[in-house]
Amino acid sequence: MSLQGRIISTDSDLQSFDALAQSKGDLFSSVFWINLFDDAIRIGFFRADNSLAAACVLHHAKLKFISLTHPLPFSPHCALIMDERQKNPAEILSFRKEVLSAFADFLRRDKSAFIDVPLPPAIIDTQPLIWSGFQVRPAYTYRINLLQEESQINASFAARLRNSIRKEDSIYKVLDASPEQAFDLISKTLLRNGLHPDLEAMKRIIFGSHAEALGFGLIALEGTDVQAAAWFVGQDKEAHYLFGGTSGQSGGPGLLIWSAIKKLRNQGFHVLDLEGSMQPGIEQFFRSFGAEMTPYYRVRKAGLWVEVLLRLFKPSIWR
Repeated sequence: MSLQGRIISTDSDLQSFDALAQSKGDLFSSVFWINLFDDAIRIGFFRADNSLAAACVLHHAKLKFISLTHPLPFSPHCALIMDERQKNPAEILSFRKEVLSAFADFLRRDKSAFIDVPLPPAIIDTQPLIWSGFQVRPAYTYRINLLQEESQINASFAARLRNSIRKEDSIYKVLDASPEQAFDLISKTLLRNGLHPDLEAMKRIIFGSHAEALGFGLIALEGTDVQAAAWFVGQDKEAHYLFGGTSGQSGGPGLLIWSAIKKLRNQGFHVLDLEGSMQPGIEQFFRSFGAEMTPYYRVRKAGLWVEVLLRLFKPSIWR
């Protein structure tokens, strides 16, 4: 069997994609998420009988003057999903290998100067991508098992974090955030820190997920002043800490994540993905929650001059 990858453009292929995403995908392959973006690129990998074997979602953008292929903004991965029909373990492995080979073939035809595509954590076979000349590097996220008792989750926190949360709980009042409150503080925090995210996309995510009951925000109030805000999204038992911000003080984020853990457990979620970070200071904060360190893989390809420029001027992106 040889799979053929192509951009999904017909109504019938779109229906096949949506059906596969609904049965095998997560929030980041859902109709809701993709419809937040006008320029989402759905990719399908088709069998000889034109049935959909696998799919993913990509996005084209500009990094200064460098053309970039990556997942949709604020998506943790490319939402690669597979329609596994095999029962035999060896046949399952072979099917997955074929999907990754077709994925590599599709990316090899991509004309972008820089390809940077994270895979979902469940996909660990990257051999076809390596064999095709792509650079594959591990990255890490932290995932909290919400099926544990609250006391067990709390006991896993670093002592410093527990003490900080206890202190913050006596200072701040935690309330549900309106989309306006959350977006205002989070966007100001990112800009204050010299970051330039796609604020329009962030706004659509916050307001859209709130309207569809696929996300919620929390704020930490000191008196009437909002000192910290956080936004969470989730579907099918898996939640993600997507955005956070503060007024400039250091307090609040730990208390908000702990409050979200309790809220998500009550809502029946099984996992909270803290999204992790390859930035040492941010990683240290997430590590303090005692969550499970979970690897995933980033697939990259760039011309030599692009790699040199990124290493020199955007080392955080190339890291």
